[in-house]
Amino acid sequence: MIKNFFKVTLRNLRRNSLYSFINISGLAIGISCSILILLWVQSETSYDRFIPKADRLHQVFVNAKFNDNINTWSSVPLPTYEELKSEHAKIVNTVVLGWGNKRLISLEDHGVMKDGYYASEEFLEMFEFPLLRGEASEVLDDPSSIVISESLAAIMFKDEDPIGQFLNVNENNTLKVTGVLKDIPDNSSFQFDYLMPWKYRESVQQWVVDNKTNWGNYSFQVFVELAAAEDHAEVEEAIASLLTEKGQTDVEREFFLHPMLSWKLHSNFKNGVVVGGQADYVNLFGIIALFILIIACINFMNLATARSERRAKEVGIRKSLGSLRGQLIIQFYGESLIITLISYVLALLLVLAILPAYNNLVNKSLFLDFQSQEFWLFSSGIIFITGSISGSYPSLYLSSFNPIKTLKGKVKIGKNANTPRKILVMLQFGFAVFLIISTLVILDQIKLAQNRDLGYDQEGLLSIQEHDEISKNYDLVYQELLRTGEVVSMTRSNSQVTGINSNNFLG
Repeated sequence: MIKNFFKVTLRNLRRNSLYSFINISGLAIGISCSILILLWVQSETSYDRFIPKADRLHQVFVNAKFNDNINTWSSVPLPTYEELKSEHAKIVNTVVLGWGNKRLISLEDHGVMKDGYYASEEFLEMFEFPLLRGEASEVLDDPSSIVISESLAAIMFKDEDPIGQFLNVNENNTLKVTGVLKDIPDNSSFQFDYLMPWKYRESVQQWVVDNKTNWGNYSFQVFVELAAAEDHAEVEEAIASLLTEKGQTDVEREFFLHPMLSWKLHSNFKNGVVVGGQADYVNLFGIIALFILIIACINFMNLATARSERRAKEVGIRKSLGSLRGQLIIQFYGESLIITLISYVLALLLVLAILPAYNNLVNKSLFLDFQSQEFWLFSSGIIFITGSISGSYPSLYLSSFNPIKTLKGKVKIGKNANTPRKILVMLQFGFAVFLIISTLVILDQIKLAQNRDLGYDQEGLLSIQEHDEISKNYDLVYQELLRTGEVVSMTRSNSQVTGINSNNFLG
């Protein structure tokens, strides 16, 4: 019987090639659009979840009250790092981290600019980024060491063993490679190609040493590891008043813990409370993907029911030969699932063709993981759900025809028979109008952001990352650039024009 179902389905598709093309291509385009959006959604929701202890890791934040408004900072005083180790028994470990910077990493006459962090020795033990060479508990112990990514190791050392070799950082600092990291995934909140020990920073930056006991300089990132995820509230309550206890009493302020799994999606604060973040966009685009899929399914239903008179005689003959209504329903559902399967395969081919351009658009490296069990479960689910929804109304509608009337050519549509189709068409156009309006609103918002007054003129401005050689020869570089006539003016700053490196209070 199943073999016969397949034959009938393929015969109908072949005999009605134009209808088949429209139906399959329409469904394929809808599915491919949904897949592309869902790939982005999956990437956004997967941030940091590959880290084994992600549910127990938190960043220390500060809420400070000014004029009845609460400001939230992710920067804290440096003494927080050591203090929290002994503050609560359920704080297993702490880490202090720099803000990250591009630096010139060189070997002999070959150099590249790469992003990296100063990190205390607990960093790799806490966050457990996989090491290809070296032990997490040891690689950052030596103040003159550096841990590099496998891609940076390949650039600098080719096929040589990098362990024990030396690299220059910003040309004047020579560090020994003690570990090689597996390249950091794109869905990590930390993006870096090397790590340098915090002890090394203390040896080259005196201001860091000077602030080891200063509770008034909010220039550092501190992270904590809890014994268990459910200890969050207890530990947060215990450390909340620590700043006040350390003499920071000029304004009301308190510590709180921001969970790692919320960093990407829930990062917007208002008056000390999370009010949203990237999750708003993730939810919006998830809804859009669903609407697109629903529109494609409704289009399938309408096309199938529009051809009901052509299938009426087939239904009449089958029923007169003894076919039960349930068998006809299964037949039409089977046709729907086969069409959906064909559409899904075409959709995957479309996605593979569009992905390179799509990745450039969303600035990601999305891909279809055909070796993943989750991918095949998702595919099976999409095919089954889409096929079932698309084939539901046509199956029930076509299988309800009276065999005697259909064979006599007297198929009549009742006055309420078209009501479901009308509702489906209204829904289809309603969703389409919603998506068009949403697109126009988003475009207007983008234009507004692009054309708003930034408070300074961007025309002709160029920002260059400073390193030791530029810093030492700044005056010479300044004079030479002015002499060329291509540069009108030049200045330097300890942070980007649009950023603030720290918050400072007396203390």
